This record gives sequence, structure tokens and C-alpha cells, in this order.
Amino acid sequence: MGHPHGNGHAALFVPVPGSEVELPPNLKKGAAIVGFGNPNGTLTIYFESNRFNENALHLWEAKLQAAFRRMIEHLPTTSKAVLPPHQFEQVGLVSADGFRVTRFESLKRWLAYSQASDSAPENDEKHWN
Repeated sequence: MGHPHGNGHAALFVPVPGSEVELPPNLKKGAAIVGFGNPNGTLTIYFESNRFNENALHLWEAKLQAAFRRMIEHLPTTSKAVLPPHQFEQVGLVSADGFRVTRFESLKRWLAYSQASDSAPENDEKHWN
């Protein structure tokens, strides 16, 4: 709970099936979503949707790194929201060292629904240098 620091970790989320219609319009299909819980029971999420279709952000992992960096560095962004937790499923953790997906099938479901299966990570865990 609370905003993570540079050496901390954050949760990885995917939308719960059926909640997509309630999401902010700039949170596009296939987005990487990171965040943390707030004392009032809401979630603060940061996301990268690659809305400008940059080649460097095609892979979900690249989107994940961008969203996590944005959150850790407190960068100004419109890719941030405070939402009720019932709209999301936590599927793993991310830190400056890498990520670990504990519910890989849920991540694959989100990417398949988003027609972005080709952007999925090869493994459920990766360490960045």
C-alpha cells in the first residue's frame, strides 16, 4: 500500500473481464498497468497503452517498463487514474529489477482479448539489468 519508491515494487494489474467499459478511455486494450493501494480502498494505477503506436512500445514488457518508470519518477501524465479495486485483478509484481507474473493465464487472457497476444512476455518472470 502506498506509492512505491525507486527500489520498491508495485502490483501488476489486468482489468477484470467485463469491467473494460468502466475504464478511462485512454486506457487502451493491451495496456501494461501498474499501481498500488490507497488508504481509502481505491487503487492508483499508471499505465502505458502505446496510443501513438510506437514500435519501441509494441511488447507488453516495454509498456510495463514505461508505466513503472512513470510511476516511480512521479512523471506528469494523463496515463494515471484512481479507480475502485473491483475493476482489476492483480497478476504479479514489478520492481526496478524486473517483473514476476503469478497469474500468467490472466495476463494472456487480457492480451488475447486486446488482440495483442504477440506482445506477451515469453516467461512469467524476467530480471532487467
